[in-house]
Amino acid sequence: MYEIVQFPSGAIKFDPRWSVAPGWYILRCDQHGLHFGANGTSAIKAASKHLHGAGHGQSREFWRAIKELGVLVENCDAQKAKRNNVAIYRVIWGKWRKMSEETMNVKGTNCNDVANHPEEGTPQVLFDEDDGRFWAVMVFPPQRSGSNFEPSVFGKLPMGFYDDAPLCYKRQPDGNLVWENDRLQWADGYQDGGHLAPNRLFPVVYFGRADPSEARVGWASASKLQPLNFIRHKGVNGAVQAKRYHANHHPMAQGDSVCVVDTVSGTFCPSGRDMCSDVPAGCCSTLTRRFCKQ
Repeated sequence: MYEIVQFPSGAIKFDPRWSVAPGWYILRCDQHGLHFGANGTSAIKAASKHLHGAGHGQSREFWRAIKELGVLVENCDAQKAKRNNVAIYRVIWGKWRKMSEETMNVKGTNCNDVANHPEEGTPQVLFDEDDGRFWAVMVFPPQRSGSNFEPSVFGKLPMGFYDDAPLCYKRQPDGNLVWENDRLQWADGYQDGGHLAPNRLFPVVYFGRADPSEARVGWASASKLQPLNFIRHKGVNGAVQAKRYHANHHPMAQGDSVCVVDTVSGTFCPSGRDMCSDVPAGCCSTLTRRFCKQ
């Protein structure tokens, strides 16, 4: 399975000095028997990182990754590339979901409860088939006060966002939404235990925007959400910002003398040793913290 990428794209503008033809590429390293983009990490980012490693020792510019490891895909266009990539991502998503369910089973968590009640205020990974990408997102409560929707992180909730709430939320005969305790209510059949409960949609905000005022919001099915694991899902869009958010909003208890289990990111090192300098071979650096390996 190969992810197809366009180069150049986005903010990257073509430079004839690269000696690279613009077009659609797959990336693979025949020398080391590797292909890139089949684990949720951007193919070109993974390829450039590999090229910069000990096996090649080259610089990690994207154009160099295309030049050294890219294979031009003939007769490709955006529609064909997206169709190919979404098919790959569906397979990846299925593998991730199976791993998440196995983890929940070990912990005694009811998978159906998680599917119908994704945890609010905790980073999740979303498979967005509309743009064919994986995103770090956060489910926030469907309430007017916007609890857990912080302007400093995500900007302001767009005006009229709830006006387009999906059919799973209850409305009055005149079409106005039903609010109880400042929170939207489920429509008939979507309540807990209802036959339509698996079809619920939840409000989500996307991580990944440098400017909080540009944060994207939308509605997502629980079937397209699963808890974000900062090791397994480190390559998804917005994962770095989600890590920062999680570290700031889920601090470790002071004075912990043993590792504190965190279901999203793994096992935290004790807060008294947050750099883990005295834990031999037990931790790997992740953003500003280090996590002990389970």
